[in-house]
Amino acid sequence: MAIVNIMMVFDTYSILQGGQGGKDAQHPKDIAHGTQYMVTEPRFLTKTNPTTQATGDLNITVVRDDVVRWFASALYDQRRAFVIPYTLDMFSGTQVTSPPVFRVRNGATPIPVETNPATWTVQDQSYYYLQAEIINKGVENYRLTFQIVLQDDQGNLVSQGFFRWDPTITVNA
Repeated sequence: MAIVNIMMVFDTYSILQGGQGGKDAQHPKDIAHGTQYMVTEPRFLTKTNPTTQATGDLNITVVRDDVVRWFASALYDQRRAFVIPYTLDMFSGTQVTSPPVFRVRNGATPIPVETNPATWTVQDQSYYYLQAEIINKGVENYRLTFQIVLQDDQGNLVSQGFFRWDPTITVNA
């Protein structure tokens, strides 16, 4: 059994340039592809031309009972930004994953020392991800709903609304 980590990178600055998100979690604003990307280890990528690495639709080669974990990262111009995925559900195609489970885990993280970044100290940090098992091969079109949170000039975290994106995952083995 393999664990396939997929990093979802969201260009939150560009997403927010398209307008405010939905006001609540049940009514997210749909967004187009082009401002979010998925990346995984090359050994799990299906060999396609062009590659699906760093696109909104990722083709991976995995087998039944492998585990997929989706992590989220946010890019923004001058502010700290966060993306919090909260649902992942299939809307068409073949169900290739089990229903996702949301996980919060703690782990030791090396933090570079400012005066000498080649050295580091250890801090315990929490991280969040969605996890599912591969149950079938095929193409699954799913909806990922998420919230964007920005840190304002006073250090407060402020929701920018709720959004929905429709990526595709293709399982080939």
